[in-house]
Amino acid sequence: MNFEFAVSLKDKVAELKGTGDKFLAWIYNNFLNRIELVDKLNLKVTGAKNFFEPQFKQISESLLKKIGDLDSEKRTKEYLEELYKLENLCFRKIQKIQKSKILVESAFSPIDNKVNLEEIKSVNNERSSLIKDNNYIENEGNFNTSKFAKSSKDKVVKKEKIDTKNATYELYLNKKSIIEIAAERNLTTGTISTHLSHYVGLGLIPLNKFVKKDISNKIIKLLKSDSNILSKEIIEKFNGSIGYSEINFVRAYFDNCNKETVK
Repeated sequence: MNFEFAVSLKDKVAELKGTGDKFLAWIYNNFLNRIELVDKLNLKVTGAKNFFEPQFKQISESLLKKIGDLDSEKRTKEYLEELYKLENLCFRKIQKIQKSKILVESAFSPIDNKVNLEEIKSVNNERSSLIKDNNYIENEGNFNTSKFAKSSKDKVVKKEKIDTKNATYELYLNKKSIIEIAAERNLTTGTISTHLSHYVGLGLIPLNKFVKKDISNKIIKLLKSDSNILSKEIIEKFNGSIGYSEINFVRAYFDNCNKETVK
């Protein structure tokens, strides 16, 4: 039964990879160095998202269900570990799909365009529910199930470590402003901006939510001419009309774009 599941999963992934390779080849052939066609890119990326995201969600659900089914079986620890790694990779693919769409919207949409951040939150919540339903525990990227949990005698009570950036991000997804988040978390607005710039760098928050397009373009131009330019020097070139927060947001976005384009 486990072998049949693995073979079925392999065939499904191979089919998706074939379709994905064709899509990438089509993008390269039709959009690379053809600026006149960029207005169609958002439409194509949305179409790809609508096709691939449900496929990966289906695979993720089947993996989580399989992990839950195998929890009571013996001699399946290594197999379960591999299933967990596959499910985690699948979820990362879903996040990258969402990231691609947000990056395109951020690049070609006006500053007042509202990106559907609720969709990201919904996907995260769906996965959390599936994990709970299948008695599956995820802890900082490590595999663990109730089957392999230590006995009560071996358990050591540890203080739960809070991911402070993620806590800020969750409040942002709940439509809290930087000032509101800072007040709620008893932190400075500068610290909150630093947290959120991390997610701008990941492509999960559009840059134009925090920095106007004309300003970000000017900062990017400076970074392209000298990537080591100091923030203080950038502020001086703007005659003090911008602050460090704006620069940090743009730097995070700029660094992410370079990672995406440099092979």
